[in-house]
Amino acid sequence: MGLVQTTAPTFEPVTLNEAKAYMRVEAPDDDALITDLIAAATRWLEEETWRQIPTATWEWRFDRFPARSTDRITLPKPPLASVTSIQYVDPDGVVQTWSSSLYTVRTQAAMGQVYPIYQETYPDTRDEPDAVRIVFVAGQAAAAIRQDIKTAIKATTQAFYDFGGPMTTGSIVTEINWIKRVIHSLSMRHAAPVEH
Repeated sequence: MGLVQTTAPTFEPVTLNEAKAYMRVEAPDDDALITDLIAAATRWLEEETWRQIPTATWEWRFDRFPARSTDRITLPKPPLASVTSIQYVDPDGVVQTWSSSLYTVRTQAAMGQVYPIYQETYPDTRDEPDAVRIVFVAGQAAAAIRQDIKTAIKATTQAFYDFGGPMTTGSIVTEINWIKRVIHSLSMRHAAPVEH
């Protein structure tokens, strides 16, 4: 089983100007650094909440479909935007594409789901590792990202800027623990249920 990001985000949820305004930084001297820290803060928050914030494409491989047609495949990295394709290795060892007309994609749930349409079943697969591959798009467009998530990214960016990067040791432990509590309070309602 493996989860790999195949297409990275093409934008960050917080712009350089937004971050600098939050941080009260006016000079352009550290613009390149702050831009890098915005990306680092976003990736850190994604890891903390097990979400995808700006849209990106992922490929998820696993060994087999569920045994029962009533079971649903819950996709990681919510929110789910769309499913690009579902491929599988059939019992003869041939890679097949499951027709999108035969399954339902549910994007409105807290965790995106895929399951067969009424009176359909999951395809049979060969008994081998990674016999199923789902390519999907997760995350949101810039205009759809909530302000509290953006605030959490700004707060983390400022913390990384003030202390020179991710903080784990020394006299700044108290500070980073406080920042983590703030970020948690901002993002907890956006965290994915632990189903991965």
